[in-house]
Amino acid sequence: MVVGVVGIVMPVEFLGIGATNDGTETHARSGPAFDPEYTVALARAHEESGWDRVLTAYGSGSPDPAQAAALIACRTERLQLLLAHRPNVAYPTFTAKTVATLDQISGGRLTLHVITGGNDHEQQREGDTLPKDRRYDRTREAIQIFKRAWTERSPFDFHGEHYSFDDFVLDVEPEQKPRPKISFGGSSAAAYKVGAEEADIYALWGEPLAGTAEQIATITQLAKEAGRPAPTFQVAFRPILVIPHFILLWFLGIAWGVTTLIAWVSILITGNYPSALYQFAVGVLRWSTRVEAYVLLLRDEYPPFSLE
Repeated sequence: MVVGVVGIVMPVEFLGIGATNDGTETHARSGPAFDPEYTVALARAHEESGWDRVLTAYGSGSPDPAQAAALIACRTERLQLLLAHRPNVAYPTFTAKTVATLDQISGGRLTLHVITGGNDHEQQREGDTLPKDRRYDRTREAIQIFKRAWTERSPFDFHGEHYSFDDFVLDVEPEQKPRPKISFGGSSAAAYKVGAEEADIYALWGEPLAGTAEQIATITQLAKEAGRPAPTFQVAFRPILVIPHFILLWFLGIAWGVTTLIAWVSILITGNYPSALYQFAVGVLRWSTRVEAYVLLLRDEYPPFSLE
């Protein structure tokens, strides 16, 4: 538990990535875009290490995150699933049945994360030409359809600006009652309004505390004006687990300063840099450089505790 930006105690969850291959921001994948064995192994590593959930992310050319989530659901027991979805890629009635079926497969471990899309070029790769604010209007309609499809047991009609149909009823019910939760994100005025009025969870990035507090206050007020409770807020951070390195390097830095002074005295007297002191100084610099590269995401391998 931690104290949140609004002064209340907030739970801590560990959210990982349900990646389908070993590629990262800093090194190319070594195999295909969808590697089932890697996908399962990574998900199981999260579960066995006590992580709470993994996100199966969406990209225009990436493997289908719903099918990746289904694979993970079948090979894990406790791990929660956060499924990313863009409303422009499937009609809401189809998405509703996909999510309901996947919630059954997972035993009620699914949350849907709805992505409106902030990058015009990425959206256009799959034929979406709507401007950003209108995309949020479409997202609102999609979420409203999801909720009705998951909870209403009689056929219903829907006629909006972006979607229109008659006499739809979903035969497959989600495992969770009354329905799976809907997660949502965005940092524009249009996003705040849709999320405040429709989402169960509002996902925020870890930003300066004053800015995060302002976002929470804005969304809370919009929810109040809509006559509903504010969504649950999730503030995501990406921790870099190198604190032990920093502690050791602080002490090594002191030792490095002392040995450097000794080395300079030796150089003045003998004209030589003592080999052992030279190797120690180089080792400290090598260690420090590896840690800095890891923190700056220039390398993915966790740095070893070594001067070699």
